[in-house]
This record gives sequence, C-alpha cells and structure tokens, in this order.
Amino acid sequence: MEEQERIQRRQHIRLIVTEILMFVVVIFLVIFLTLVVMGYSFNLRGIGGQGEVVERTGLVQISSVPAGATITIDGGAPLLLRTNASRTVISGEHEITLSRDGFDIWSKTINVVEGLIYRLNYPRLFLLERDVEKVSSFDKKDVNVVGVSPNAERMVLVIDGDLGIMELNVAVPDIKMAKIEETSGEKVAKKVETVSEVAWSNNSERLLAKMNGEYFVINVKNLDEVVNVSEVVRSYSEMKRESLVRSAEAKENGVEEVAIEIAGLKFESDAGDKLLLLTTSGELREINLREKNVSEAFLTDVIKFDNDGERIAYLASRSVIDEDNGEKKTLYELRAYRMGAVDSYLVRLVRNSDVKIAVMRYLQDFYFTALDELSLKIYKSGFWPEKDDAVQKIVDTKLSFLVEKLDRCGKGMVLAMSAGVKQAVFDIEAAQIKEFEMGEENGWVDEFLRYEIHEGGGLEVLDYDGLNRRSLVSAGVQSGKVITISGNGRWLYYFAEGELVREKIL
Repeated sequence: MEEQERIQRRQHIRLIVTEILMFVVVIFLVIFLTLVVMGYSFNLRGIGGQGEVVERTGLVQISSVPAGATITIDGGAPLLLRTNASRTVISGEHEITLSRDGFDIWSKTINVVEGLIYRLNYPRLFLLERDVEKVSSFDKKDVNVVGVSPNAERMVLVIDGDLGIMELNVAVPDIKMAKIEETSGEKVAKKVETVSEVAWSNNSERLLAKMNGEYFVINVKNLDEVVNVSEVVRSYSEMKRESLVRSAEAKENGVEEVAIEIAGLKFESDAGDKLLLLTTSGELREINLREKNVSEAFLTDVIKFDNDGERIAYLASRSVIDEDNGEKKTLYELRAYRMGAVDSYLVRLVRNSDVKIAVMRYLQDFYFTALDELSLKIYKSGFWPEKDDAVQKIVDTKLSFLVEKLDRCGKGMVLAMSAGVKQAVFDIEAAQIKEFEMGEENGWVDEFLRYEIHEGGGLEVLDYDGLNRRSLVSAGVQSGKVITISGNGRWLYYFAEGELVREKIL
C-alpha cells in the first residue's frame, strides 16, 4: 500500500514538473515571438563573447525587373534567396547588390531601421547585349511627343499637326490617329499647333491636354471619344447666363455677367470621367464628362490645389481683422477637403500665396507639402484629416535652390523637386531628403528611373535619387524627345536621327 502511494506521489510530481516546464516553454515562446515581431533577432555566434546575442533587425523586401536576380548583402556570399524575396537584416547601413547572368549589376546602400520594413521594389537590371530595332521613321516630319501614359502602354505624338497614339507593348507598334474637331463642332480635323498642361487619369485611359489653347480629354483606347472640355465650360457658362437673364427679367432687375473661365484642371476620378475645375474667380467645381455638365462651386477663395482622386489639398485665402491694430489682413491656409464632405479642415497656415503645394498618398498615409521658396515643410497623417491640424510635421528644412517644378513619382513614394540641373527628392520609404545635380538634358524613363543625355547622344540612366548610374547607349540618342520603357518592361524606346527605335532590355 505504501509502495502504491509512493508511485502515485512520483507521478504527481512528474505531472507538476511537466506542467511547470510547459508553462515556462510557452512563456519563453511568447516572449521570443514578441521580440521577433518587434524586430529583434538572436545571434548565436554572440555566445562566448563574440558579438551581440540579441540584435535589432528590420525587414527588407527586395524585388527586381527581371525577377530572380541573386541577392548579395554587404559583399558577402550570394544568398540562396532570389528576388522577389524578404529578409531580416540588422539595423543600420547595408549594401544590397543584385546580379543576374547576362544583365548589368544594380547596387545601393540602404539604411535599415529596426522593426520597420524597407521596400526595394524598383531595381531594374538591363541586358548587356541588346539589339536595336527601328520602330518608325519620321524623316522630314515635325514630331512632338506629347507624353507616355503612366502604365507606359501608349505614347502620344503629334505628327505634322495630327494627333497619334502608339501602342508600346506590342511586337509590331502601330500609330492610330485621333481627330480633334473644330471648336464649332464641325466634323473637320483640326491641326494641333501647340500642346501644354498634359495629365493622365490614374487608369492611363484618358489624356487631358491643352491643345491650341483649348482643353481636351481623349480616350486613348477609343480615339473617337474626344471631349472639348473648354466647350463644355463655355456652354455651361452661357446656360447660367441665360438662366440669370430670364430670372432678372422676371424680377425686373439688372443682370450680372456670368463667365466661368478655366484657371486649372485635374482628373478627379481614376477612370478619368470627372475633372476638378478651378475657375479664375477662385471657385472649385466638378466637371462630369459623361453628362457634360459643371457643378456649382463647392469651395471658394481657392488659389491653387492638388488632389489624390477625390481628396483635395488646396491653398485658400481668408480676410480677418488684426486684433492688435484693428486692420484687415489676409491669412493663407493649406486646407484638406474630401468630395461630398460638409467642411474642409486646416492643415497649416502658410506665409503667402506663392507657396507650392502637393498632396501624396503612400500605403495608408497622406503627406502634405508646403514649399515656400527654400523652406520645405511636409506633414503626415495616418488618415485623411477630419479636424483642424490633424497632421504631424515630419520635415522642416531648407533646400539649397529655388524649386521650379514638383513631381509625384515612384507610385506615391517619391516627391521630386527640380530646377534645371538642380534636383531634390523626398523619399518616403527612406524618410530622407537628398539633393544632387544632373546633366542639362534630363528626364524620367519610368516612375523610378531617370535619364541623362550627354554630348554626342550618350544615354545614362540612374535611380530617382541620383544613385546607381549606368550607361546604356554610347551615342546617337536624340535630345528633346521622350525616352521610356514599355509597360511590360521589354523595350527601351528612344529617338535617334529622326527615327523612333527600341532596344530589347528584358
């Protein structure tokens, strides 16, 4: 009997010890997984005095075109991983090198922040051996490239005054011509003499361009669908004037002049069937291209605006009485508004009406830029502002040059600022601003890749931040013309001696 009791006691003790050990293991696993999620890693080589046992890490996501490039970090042995891949890396600076047989090498030093993700989603490697193929000859013709769609599937050209669309992704590119009708509505093709203020809808299907002083929206997938936006605005203005005349006659009152003039236009909808119209009187209205009508003003006192779809950042003026001297003064406000909302909200006061503004969205965050001469301020919000000052200032610095142009690129990741050869970028992913210089003949190949043309027509490409410079063409590239990579990534297009040529790069 006593032996049986001893056996039972030993079993109870084993059970208790097992449960305690299991509890300790569970606690350890929870702590371990929590630390991993927080960006810690465990360096077993650190045991025995060799380095750190626990290290902070970040996650690097590496993509490339073409995929399958070999990844090397800090000059070590090539990893078994190939792009597209993710890897935890100790926080700090690291050199990432991508290579693949038959292609050039891409390399960059990045700063990995503990517990955060760094996305290298733009590296492009070029074939070393490339054949040059003539696409089209424009001998003795006046050719002006209007632009390339954001998805790089189409190029828009004006050839001897006729508007044409070229498909870039196909094996045999072809140019289809569009008909720009006379303002009177006559079915007569109108020669295009000047083109300016080019913009694209987010889905790359509609082009907004000011041609011969008139605004047009062209459906590049259906060239029969061309809307004269200037005529839509004029018709609406005339309709409002006639309505006011009838109303005034009925009341035996005088008639005020009604004239809506275009100060600015931007696409509102991704599909490109709605536009935001800024009038010369400071009103912001909506144009519905399907119904060809103009809305009543939903914002007033607007000086300039930028938008991300239906989300609008705008600069407004407001008169107030100075409490100190009782005199009237003007406040300039950077404000945020969302289509359909009742109110707009103050982002920040700015100094004057010359401030350049921009709004960007990257992942789930929104960024508001206010550039006043050399002073650059950028504000961040994790959601679209729904109350005044619901933003965090993340950049407050001075640039070394006066910016002439702001560009949003890198699929919302990069704000590019330029003035001739002077360049600056705000890289949201790297959370830094970098200034550099480029050659006088420079531009963009795609969302992340820039180009320079040197004397003799040599073509070099470099990343959006001025790094990773590579020579692609030794001579013969024509300046003043567009250079682009097709949307499927297969061809590099450029002009050479009056001909449009392309090289297979993938």
